Amino acid sequence: AGKLSNIMDEHEVVLKVVRETLIEVLDTEAVELDVRGSTQKGTQTLGSDVDIVIRTHERRVSRADKEAVAAALRERPPFHRRHVHVGRLAIACVASFLEIDLVFANTDEFAPLASPHDCFKNNTTAQNAARMLKVSVKDTLSPAGRLQKVHSFLLELLVLEVQRANPSLAQQPTQADDHTPPGQGSCSDS
Repeated sequence: AGKLSNIMDEHEVVLKVVRETLIEVLDTEAVELDVRGSTQKGTQTLGSDVDIVIRTHERRVSRADKEAVAAALRERPPFHRRHVHVGRLAIACVASFLEIDLVFANTDEFAPLASPHDCFKNNTTAQNAARMLKVSVKDTLSPAGRLQKVHSFLLELLVLEVQRANPSLAQQPTQADDHTPPGQGSCSDS
């Protein structure tokens, strides 16, 4: 329990530093951080990164803004100076051995991010299947015979598609889930 508690404390420190940096660099208090991806879906594994969607409600974020945020994060603990990079879709960074992708919802570079339907909520069957696949299938061979990374979201989509195509594989509600409306626990209705 102590190690998990330390990890959660570290997440809070990182989120606090990111939020303070965004407020300072973007000169706005209207900053909202949402943890997304496998962490939000409950499909994360020990090596999973943390995807954080950043919403700046009244302000659109430019590429220059992202560069300025990355430059500021490089100077702040717990971020590692050499491991903060502005990519095509996100600022990829490492803070205290935690890999993080910072994705801006309101950006000048791309259309606004849609909020995806959460097909994994209360769907422990799909969560566990996705985790098993992620641990088992980290890399695959390309047609040229080189190892290439299998993206986790593709494995998650595969699990959901198998579950949709085979309704008998959908999670059976437990007493704790009895209050969940039909279709909310899986994406078989979508």
